[in-house]
Amino acid sequence: MFHRVRQFFSPRIRELAPRDAYRLWAETYPPYAHNLLMQVEERAVCELLPDVRGKRVLDLACGTGRYARILRERGARVIALDFSYEMLAQSEKTFARAQGDMNALPLNAAAIDVIVCGLAVGHVADLHRTLQEMARVLERGGTLVYSDFHAATRKWQRTFRAHNQIFAVQHFPRAESDHIRALRDAEFIIDAIRPVSITVELAHADARAETFRAQWGDTPVAIVVRAKKI
Repeated sequence: MFHRVRQFFSPRIRELAPRDAYRLWAETYPPYAHNLLMQVEERAVCELLPDVRGKRVLDLACGTGRYARILRERGARVIALDFSYEMLAQSEKTFARAQGDMNALPLNAAAIDVIVCGLAVGHVADLHRTLQEMARVLERGGTLVYSDFHAATRKWQRTFRAHNQIFAVQHFPRAESDHIRALRDAEFIIDAIRPVSITVELAHADARAETFRAQWGDTPVAIVVRAKKI
């Protein structure tokens, strides 16, 4: 999702609110992990997924449905939800889809067994409120797996090209302690919280990773969390 990694903010790039950004980005946004950062993030998320066979799983902030597809392949009963109609319109039509806001989910309390949310909680200004809403729709003992860009990337911009221009997406970087505090306030028990980096092993096999490490070394690019609702 970091199409271009920039160390410092450039005033020539217009930053858009997430809803406006994804309205423009949707037409060219692939339904799979389309860059190195997303690929290592997805691998980490999938390692932390519980068994979802037969379970009611919400792909929250689904975008064009990359996790919905993975979850369906693992046997889940998937609901894909996003605030962007344009992104939903680009996703597969083989799973249930709904438009809605992360802070006001159109679901009943305890309606979901598992929530997966990839690289989206950084779009919300109030993480506490968002996690409380996730807790509301999860059944007791349900599992939440989510990822976010690591706080170490706070000087980078998330950019994309549309209409022959480059735009940046607004993002709220958070430290690991911010995630821990918000999860506990929402009455989650944390099972795992992992920083995700571009490893030396990956650099040996992938030229993109080698180039990344030459500039950024072990800088974490994402953080992945698994937690259970009390």
